[in-house]
Amino acid sequence: MSLATLALVVLSWGKKAPVPAPEPSTLGMTLLAVCVCWLLPVVLFKLTATPKHELALERANALMARINASELRSTLNAALLAIAERTAPEERCIILSGGVDTCAILTAAKQVGVTFAGAVTVLTGAGAPDAEFAAAAAAFSDLEHHVVTMTPADLLETYLPACVQHLATFDGMTLRNSLVVAAAMRRAAQLGYKSAVVGDGADELFGGYSFTWGMADDVDGWRAKRDKMCGAWTFATPQLAHLHGLESHSPYTEPAFVEWALEHTGRAECIGHRPIHLTLGGERLAHACGKAVPHDEKRRRPRRARYRPTRRSLGANSPRPPAGA
Repeated sequence: MSLATLALVVLSWGKKAPVPAPEPSTLGMTLLAVCVCWLLPVVLFKLTATPKHELALERANALMARINASELRSTLNAALLAIAERTAPEERCIILSGGVDTCAILTAAKQVGVTFAGAVTVLTGAGAPDAEFAAAAAAFSDLEHHVVTMTPADLLETYLPACVQHLATFDGMTLRNSLVVAAAMRRAAQLGYKSAVVGDGADELFGGYSFTWGMADDVDGWRAKRDKMCGAWTFATPQLAHLHGLESHSPYTEPAFVEWALEHTGRAECIGHRPIHLTLGGERLAHACGKAVPHDEKRRRPRRARYRPTRRSLGANSPRPPAGA
């Protein structure tokens, strides 16, 4: 025996034999296999697939909104062109509230080259919420802007008797809405206009009234109620226009536009939260609203526009400037 071999034998005397590792139990191996092969893939799928599914749904909804908004744009443009064909531009004005409906009309008019001889706005007091929007919209379209400012008491005293007599109604909601319309039509007639473009019909078609914002769990019922309301709607505007020697027109009540809106929009397209400007130039805030499709088309009130009161914002008693002034 060599010296090296003898040394190894001596050194190994104090060592214990290694303890063999216990064999894994069958139950433990089964549980481990289930976790690796079944539970882990399910967890990973939930972590990765759910966000992708939500993103896909969000993109699909955004795509549908763009499609509907694009169709709205082309249909509204066509309706406005139809009105332009039967009215004279030098005799045509817009009753400009400063809200979504009439500002959308101005945007459409700019796109298709329809012009107005002027805009008429009725304000009930200096702090009227849409005053700045109406002024900005008129400036955006380079329109002569005729503003009638009256107190609610003046409106009642001046226009309520004629509205009750001419409309043959005592309905409170009808009369309340008719007072401002009557004031606007009277001013338009004084200025020599013969045709007045208004925003009638948009609230009814697209859920503009807050009382139509319910029924989130019954979209079919919501649509049925909307369609029934629009099938039986009446507006006082044509009668009040006739009273003052004018014809009123709304692109939203043009038959082709109504047909498109009823066929292609439901609650999902009309009711929702949208970032809107509550004040001119203010921050856009998410706000519950109707008429979501017009908002998606970004036909909201103009954010800012140059405001030159010398020619475009004329008081109620100011004479109409000569053509070309």
